[in-house]
Amino acid sequence: MNTYRPVIGITMGDPVGIGPEIILKALSSPSIYKTCKPLVIGDLGVLELAKESTSSTLKIKDVKTPVSCTYQSGQVDVLCLSELNKDKIFWGKPTVQTGNAMIKYITTAIDMAISGSIGAIVTCPINKAAMRKAGSKFSGHTELLAEHTKTD
Repeated sequence: MNTYRPVIGITMGDPVGIGPEIILKALSSPSIYKTCKPLVIGDLGVLELAKESTSSTLKIKDVKTPVSCTYQSGQVDVLCLSELNKDKIFWGKPTVQTGNAMIKYITTAIDMAISGSIGAIVTCPINKAAMRKAGSKFSGHTELLAEHTKTD
């Protein structure tokens, strides 16, 4: 039996959107951990807020690298790339800060995939308006991925 499980970088997407809830719901399934090693790339505090609002029982762990993860069912390993002020963010209300954070999650995941520290990327929904507010020239994931990987 093959025991290889690739590390999958899961970008949080829009921190004030549905992404954090999707992540918690998906990673509450123990079967996920049988096929891959999920690593959330996003904001630890935002995921904690989503945990509170969804009554999730998952533990959330701050990690610095994929090597420091435990990849255990019942625990979400988070590579925290932003520290959005929990008192100044509101579900469904994107800002320049959430737009910048979203872009950072995606570009970091791309760099990690290129370097081989993760095997693949899964992206949660983004907010294109927030990307534009942050000054991005990209209209979505596809264009950002294409330019960052020098793909036509």
